[in-house]
Amino acid sequence: MLSFCAGYFPGDILFEVDGLSSTPAPLPSFVASTFSVLTRGAPIRPAPTLLNLILPDQDHDHVDQDKFWDQSLYLVSDKTPTWDNTIRGGEGDNNPALDFFVELLPLELPRLKFLQSLLVPEHPLFETLDAPKSLVSNTNAERVDFYLPQANLVIEIDGPQHLEEPQKSLDDARDRYLERFGIVTLRLGTTDIADRSEGYKLFFNQLTDHCQRSATLGLYQAALLENSSTHSLLKFEMTACIR
Repeated sequence: MLSFCAGYFPGDILFEVDGLSSTPAPLPSFVASTFSVLTRGAPIRPAPTLLNLILPDQDHDHVDQDKFWDQSLYLVSDKTPTWDNTIRGGEGDNNPALDFFVELLPLELPRLKFLQSLLVPEHPLFETLDAPKSLVSNTNAERVDFYLPQANLVIEIDGPQHLEEPQKSLDDARDRYLERFGIVTLRLGTTDIADRSEGYKLFFNQLTDHCQRSATLGLYQAALLENSSTHSLLKFEMTACIR
């Protein structure tokens, strides 16, 4: 008789299922990850003492607490994260993917600089989506250069080998697979970066158009403008506490 339980560590049982007669099918990793996120909960309403420790000398009496704590929290920043040891793509100082993230994105799209805080580099998206092995021949192939979940967008920085077969056909197949999940792939070639070609301009135009069509990104951008407020700071602090 099989028995299964779930928790953060042995003995921390959140639920238990007994009496199964056979082994169930593998659970997709994204289901387990989502479950973990949900069970961690959301920032709770702080007691007056904790509230005063977080934001001393602030007047909290005039805040509509119910409305405030029901508002969505958008974790976003205008600072550039340090991903130097994470973003792959070249030897030594020659790393076009890192150059795109650190320099080109804020240079070409200053109004979308906040995307730096949302882009996830080297994300194992194909592993998460349980892609067939024909699309992920090795561990590195399970990853995408950048993933922007808020806009269902993947950004790939492609070297010259991506213009040749069989890599070109493989890239097309990977893009089609992501389309099945509503994820768009935009590709920027390293030769286009070097030449500042029409392909370079087209890429940033497409990136701009895609981001402008995302209602979710608009909410993140609006939240960034409001983060200096006392109320937003409080919710950020409470989120940090629960994390």
